[in-house]
Amino acid sequence: MSPSTSDASSSRIAHHCPTCTCSSSSNPTSSNAGSTTHPSPTHQTNSPNPNPNPNPKPKPPFTASLNRKPNHTHILLITTGSVASIKAPLIISELLSYPNVAVQVLTTKPALTFFDREDVEVRLGVNVWSDEDEWDPNYTLSSPILHIELRRWADTVLIAPCSANTLAKIASGICDNTVTSLLRALSPSTPTFVFPAMNTLMYEHPLTKEHLRIVQEVVGYTVVGPIGKKLACGDVGMGAMTEWRDIVGLVVEKFGLVKKAGEGEGKGEQTVLPDNPKVEVS
Repeated sequence: MSPSTSDASSSRIAHHCPTCTCSSSSNPTSSNAGSTTHPSPTHQTNSPNPNPNPNPKPKPPFTASLNRKPNHTHILLITTGSVASIKAPLIISELLSYPNVAVQVLTTKPALTFFDREDVEVRLGVNVWSDEDEWDPNYTLSSPILHIELRRWADTVLIAPCSANTLAKIASGICDNTVTSLLRALSPSTPTFVFPAMNTLMYEHPLTKEHLRIVQEVVGYTVVGPIGKKLACGDVGMGAMTEWRDIVGLVVEKFGLVKKAGEGEGKGEQTVLPDNPKVEVS
C-alpha cells in the first residue's frame, strides 16, 4: 500500500480485553495485519474505529433472487475479530475496481471495532451485515433468513481475516452467530477461502493445527496463509493475514476478472487507514 494511505488521526478509548486473539501488524498501514499488543483491563489504546455503529438503521430484508446480477461475480467477504479486519475497505475497494463484481460483507460484532461500517456502506455502496440483521422483529414463516439468503447469493466466500476463535468454531461445527450459521449452511460446492490471522503462539498451538486440518480435509475450505513477520506485540513469526492485494489477486485469478483498458489501481489506493490500532477481541 502506498504511503499516502497511512495518514490518518487516531482516537483513544478505554478498553477491557478479557481474551487475546492477537492479529494485527506492527504497522497497520502496511500490506498485512498479524498481531496486537495485550492491553491491561483499563488500558488506554488507539482504536481505528472509536465509535463503531454496530446497530445501524434496519435494512430491507435481503433476498438472493433480487440481489444477484446477471454475468456478475458475487463475492461474500466475512470479517471476524482480528485487527486485520482493518484491511476490509481495501479489499472491497479493489474488488469493486473490476467490472461485473458485486460484494456483500458479513461481519462479527468485534470486527466492527476495526473498520467503519457506515463508510463501507455509504462510500463504497456495499452492505455490511451483522447479527443484528439476522432476525427481523416482524419475522414470519415466509420471511427470508439472512444467513441462508447470503449463502445462496455468494459465488465465493472469503473469510478475511479468520480469527483463532472463528477458526475453532468452524472446525467444531458451532453456529452461535450469523457468520458461523452461514458457513454451516454453505454448499460444499461454493469456493471458500480462509485467511487466518492470529498471534504466533496461537498459530503454533496444537489445537490450531488440528482446526486447520479439519477445515481443509473435512470441511473442504482452502486455507491461505498466514505469513510471517514482526507482529505488533513484538513477537516475530507466523500469524499475519495474507497481504490484502494477494487476497484480491486470488479472486481475480480464479474468476478471470479483467479491468477495463486504461483502468489502474482500485479505490483501495485512496482508502485511508487509521494509525496504530492496538486492540483486538475475538
